[in-house]
Amino acid sequence: MIAPRPISEPERLQALLDYEILDTASEDCFDDLTRLASPICGPTIRFYVGAPLTTDAGHAIGTLCTIDRVPRNLTAEQLSALRILSRQVIMQLELRRSRRPSLGRTRLYQIAYGLSQSTHSQAGRIVVA
Repeated sequence: MIAPRPISEPERLQALLDYEILDTASEDCFDDLTRLASPICGPTIRFYVGAPLTTDAGHAIGTLCTIDRVPRNLTAEQLSALRILSRQVIMQLELRRSRRPSLGRTRLYQIAYGLSQSTHSQAGRIVVA
């Protein structure tokens, strides 16, 4: 399934840049979320399930996903856990952003990565493949 294109891609990219999460060092709060998500499925690849990381403004800035070597059917409880974890990631990002003064890196990333209004991305719903 291919997710619909975001309504405002430049605003979505700016939201991603505002979180200052590109090319950052490992952080315990996010590593903990990864460790919590890993039991939902296994550590190998044949199955994929993901939940969007959606900001309060409605911009999908990424996906929390888990993979496995074995095809699976997730229970409602597992899907709910994945949705909860995706909301926790956004809350951690919001907390991190509110505690850290802007380092002015947004413009540097825009230049370094050539981000512009023509950049396209896939974001949106929970995807199971």
